[in-house]
Amino acid sequence: MTSYFGAYNVGMIPLLLSALWIAPIASGKADGSSVNDAAPLSALNNLITKAADTKQEVWIRGDLGVYNQTSSISINKGGVVVRGVDGYGRDCFAEFVGSRADPWKAGAANGNEMFRLNNGANNLTLRFLRFRNVGAGCIRMREPLMNVTVEDIEAFNVSRGVVNYGNGTADATVIGAVVRRVKIVNFSKHGIAFRHNSSGILVEDCDLDSQDVDGDRITVGFQLDDNASNGIARRVSVKNVYNAGPGSYYNGDGLSGEWGNKNWTFEDCSAENISDGGVDFKGDGFKLIRFKAKSCKRSVRLWGDALVVDLYSEGPKTRGDRNSTCHVFAMQGGRARVRIQGGTYIQSSTNPIFRVDDNSVIAWDAAAVAGIKAAAGYTLCQSESSDLTDSLSSEWNHNDTTLPTITSPLALSLDENKPGTFRITLSEIGNIQMQGLDASQCRVIGRNLTVFSQDYEKPGGVSKDGSNVLKIQLRVIDLNDNLSPWYNATITINDVADDPITPAQAIAASGATNGWWFDLTDPNSMWADAARTIPAIENGLVKSLADLTGFGNHCVFPDGFEPLLRYVNGYAGLEFSGAVVGNLGAKGALRYPQFTTVVAINRDRAADAGNFAIVFAGRRSLTVGTGDNAMYRLNFLDTGTATFKVNPNGGNTSSTTPATAPRGVPLVVSHRSVDGILRSGYDVNGMVQRFDGSNTATATYPLANEQPLLGAMLNDANEYVNFFEGTFYATMQLNATLSDDVRFRIERQLGKAAGLAL
Repeated sequence: MTSYFGAYNVGMIPLLLSALWIAPIASGKADGSSVNDAAPLSALNNLITKAADTKQEVWIRGDLGVYNQTSSISINKGGVVVRGVDGYGRDCFAEFVGSRADPWKAGAANGNEMFRLNNGANNLTLRFLRFRNVGAGCIRMREPLMNVTVEDIEAFNVSRGVVNYGNGTADATVIGAVVRRVKIVNFSKHGIAFRHNSSGILVEDCDLDSQDVDGDRITVGFQLDDNASNGIARRVSVKNVYNAGPGSYYNGDGLSGEWGNKNWTFEDCSAENISDGGVDFKGDGFKLIRFKAKSCKRSVRLWGDALVVDLYSEGPKTRGDRNSTCHVFAMQGGRARVRIQGGTYIQSSTNPIFRVDDNSVIAWDAAAVAGIKAAAGYTLCQSESSDLTDSLSSEWNHNDTTLPTITSPLALSLDENKPGTFRITLSEIGNIQMQGLDASQCRVIGRNLTVFSQDYEKPGGVSKDGSNVLKIQLRVIDLNDNLSPWYNATITINDVADDPITPAQAIAASGATNGWWFDLTDPNSMWADAARTIPAIENGLVKSLADLTGFGNHCVFPDGFEPLLRYVNGYAGLEFSGAVVGNLGAKGALRYPQFTTVVAINRDRAADAGNFAIVFAGRRSLTVGTGDNAMYRLNFLDTGTATFKVNPNGGNTSSTTPATAPRGVPLVVSHRSVDGILRSGYDVNGMVQRFDGSNTATATYPLANEQPLLGAMLNDANEYVNFFEGTFYATMQLNATLSDDVRFRIERQLGKAAGLAL
């Protein structure tokens, strides 16, 4: 039989009695007991169960036509070999055809998965199988498994080939996997991918050619994700991966890994004609041995600790975008310590051979320089850092045995509620490692020690020992893995004036002339009528909230959209049920370019996933789409880990990790428009964190007839959308850039309304 990719080798004829049989059309007794009694494909899982008991294999006839299969096939049992064979039991590809559009393009039918390996399919071997027109997995390991072998596999026109992906957040860790002699052509997402906490993985002799299929972003030939670690890949070839835009950056990688992926070795692998990185690895402990890259935008892009030995890199080039090219790039993000030993670097331009970005280290030896074949006047290494002292590069002396040292003082101090970054100086090029009692409250990136913002009044103290002095240990690792001794470092947290503050005090301190302030700890805030003459009562509807600033921007809830007043653990809160919205002041009342905002809420743990708006200050245009149209909005998103978003001038700014808007816990969030700094009062340590936004200081005024809202926003049809679901405790906004001390005091004051001690 002829393969799509060439003829296969006919092996020795095994004993016919050693297997249970499957054919496209069942025959005889259809129980799989013989070649003349072949079972249908639907019996596969049952035959695997039986074969495990009788020590047989399961043979799938590949010489009687294809298996048209438009739904997935679940395998829940293992311990056997499943292979494609001909009528004599010789190796022969059994072909499975799914429902994916052929040819596929973005928007077309993605197609069904084919083989789903569920829990129980341990010690399973799959051989000589071919797949065509398949969606999110030809062979998908979707639940925890051990010892899975996939060999001699072909696939054409698929989204994903051989992968382990659980459902949603479900775990599909595979311990002990072998993938070899796999050829996948015309894939749009992943050829081979491992994720979760998988380990003990061997991938060999695989050929992955995407054929420039675009539209299933982001395409990667060999993908690592989550914490898949401790693996070896040999002779894996990736070709023709292409993802255009949108915008000026083209994506698509040959081999890629994320921050949680560690300790992988790649030997004699290659990438060719890749629109982004031939290699793009973010984890630590990566070794590239004799890697070959040709016509990739960046041949090798590394973000963590990595060793590159005898790289062959030819002609880095872009395929549509205008971003920088190079042979090896030590990327920003922090931990890069890239060491380059030997290799060949061929280019006809004077572009940099190596690049290094913020906080990173790159070094090359004399043999690497000798291997450069570039146009006269080329740049050996270019720093991409905005701070040139923060990205380090040098020639690598393999014979250096001198222990590095830390040369800067390590008795540090920091005002509470403000994170701080300290530059640690070293005796030579290297990276810093950290451990110690309070290491979880700090972060090391390159030579920078960042201390997360701390609260001096935190119950139990800032440090785990109950004091207000954080204690950590630092040491240096140089290019030759020489380690300094551990150095003790202390960070004293200073008390600042951040006691609670009243609206009048905040206005006097900031010079604000407009805004609002609602705080449910003040009994004069909540009213059962719009005129604010009848006090609201527990479990009753609230019609209006009184603005405590004196600016008159009261919040009035339209009929049918009122919240209920609830008391939980003694704290007053308004129940926003997903159909509550309040008018904040009059139409066009909040037309000012700079402001500081604080809210205190508790998101509903049981609410449906969605995008929730707590403050919406008004649209800037009736013709611009909703997504870009708010003068200011504060949203809470469900995107795997919850986060919040502000939109002060038409551009979105989202919080960074860790998660800052979890469900079911009291939360204070604040934003200052002038510098885009976002802060959240939730963290695993109970600290106030800082997050940087990228928006400009001045926001476009909303329309003069726009109605600011509390608890929802307006869409293009002037309808309420994105209702907030949860409990509302307090919020304020002043048209002023509040100083840190005033801002912190407001956060503390409104945090009290939610039961938080910030």
